[in-house]
Amino acid sequence: MPILTLQKRLRQAGQIRIGAKVATKNGGNRPSKLESFRVTSADQSVVQAVAEIYGGDPQVWEGAAVGKQWEVYTKATEMDVIVPPSAIAFSQFFELWSGSGCVRRCDGVTEVLTNSPCLCDQEKPECKPTTRLNLILAALDGIGVFTLVSHGFNSAAELGGSMEVLQVMQSHGISMVPGRLMFEQRQSKSIGADGKPQ
Repeated sequence: MPILTLQKRLRQAGQIRIGAKVATKNGGNRPSKLESFRVTSADQSVVQAVAEIYGGDPQVWEGAAVGKQWEVYTKATEMDVIVPPSAIAFSQFFELWSGSGCVRRCDGVTEVLTNSPCLCDQEKPECKPTTRLNLILAALDGIGVFTLVSHGFNSAAELGGSMEVLQVMQSHGISMVPGRLMFEQRQSKSIGADGKPQ
């Protein structure tokens, strides 16, 4: 019988990323969107296996935040995946991070780290929507999930809706749902005071 108070999870094999940091003219760096998936892992053999299937050159990830890590900029804009049960696959919060870690984690009403009301000004929130999706890459052997993290409002809304559909499917006995992860670039345009797109 499992420990009732222990949160269950699958081993994290790596992360699927849709961005990277690039150098700036003043010697710093900034986040930049990619045109295909980037996969990182602390396990070199995982990155090598991903590269063999999805293309790209495995390399040491210079500047990794924790320990020695490897990365591959794949040529893939689609990946066949298996979505585990939603309790393991999906989490979503408004989060604020600093160099010391996560400072706030809010569900929109309650700040869950301190069990107090959310602290953000609704007009100018400091916290970003943070959606985490754990997926199994169907083409790889072994049990382990790859985590995709997004801070976009579109992905927060659409993945949240998709997970509700998956929960219904899983409540009818389909526990592991096959799917396809697709890389889709979107642009938003704002209209200026003169009525022209900016």
